[in-house]
Amino acid sequence: MKSIPSTELDQWAVLRAAVEAGSFSKAAAMLNRSQSSVSYAIARLQERLGIELLRLDGRRAVLTEAGQLLLAEAGPLIDEFRRLEARARMMSEGEEPRVRLLVDAIAPKRIVFSALSKFREMHQGAEIVLKELVRQPVGSLPVSDYDLAISFWDDRAPHAFRFVDVEMVAVAAREHPLLQQGTGLSPSVLSHHPMVLIDRDEEALGRSTGSGRHLRVNSVESAIEAVRSGFCHGRLPRHLIEDDLKSGLLRALPIAEPVRVIPLVLAYANPAMAGPLTRAMAELLRQESELQGSATV
Repeated sequence: MKSIPSTELDQWAVLRAAVEAGSFSKAAAMLNRSQSSVSYAIARLQERLGIELLRLDGRRAVLTEAGQLLLAEAGPLIDEFRRLEARARMMSEGEEPRVRLLVDAIAPKRIVFSALSKFREMHQGAEIVLKELVRQPVGSLPVSDYDLAISFWDDRAPHAFRFVDVEMVAVAAREHPLLQQGTGLSPSVLSHHPMVLIDRDEEALGRSTGSGRHLRVNSVESAIEAVRSGFCHGRLPRHLIEDDLKSGLLRALPIAEPVRVIPLVLAYANPAMAGPLTRAMAELLRQESELQGSATV
């Protein structure tokens, strides 16, 4: 039978408070406890461990070398326990303990993670589950798999609203033969050179494309590397290849429609069932898309 720890998480939290505050009296005020209870908790912790964790340097509480090492390991446990308690409070108040977000691979991640960082600061007890999609319209997604989704719109998702427009630029590596043929490349000329296509699953990857020249991949990263290598040309999200375009490593193809704009939407799986945290995340995503979205296209 495994033994129960002889120390308590509360004791480690008091120790950290004393170090952060610099003294027992300041820690007591910060924790809304008596100074004697702070002293007792730390004394009991050191007694049970059989090692000195803290010493007084004048009036200031300073960690010993052993205390520094052990508190560094205890710190994440304290923080995780606080998040656990916060999640329990959220659940007791009827809030969902997590928000599941599906995001298409071409979506600007700087917008997404800026919103998620703000969400984390505001709702530390909530768990965020993020999964990436590849070319799946919102209406095709099982509503049981997500709370919010950033993806392509279709008429099966009337509860979606515009999130951001993504520019897909037809490009090739600077040494690619297509860029040596001058301007006004026709579709027939393009068809004689391999093109990278992004599909979401193995079934799609195995389908006939009508041309053995096409390369099918299931990630945007692979598509970008394939074009960078000079193996093929293709349409790639501008925000992911901006540096390559500026450096000249990739160049836009001289065709009739070098840029296509792909609108992405933000959709609830079920608006009627969306909890307060899901709605809070949706609002933060909407705000970030308005702040940063104009730089994407």
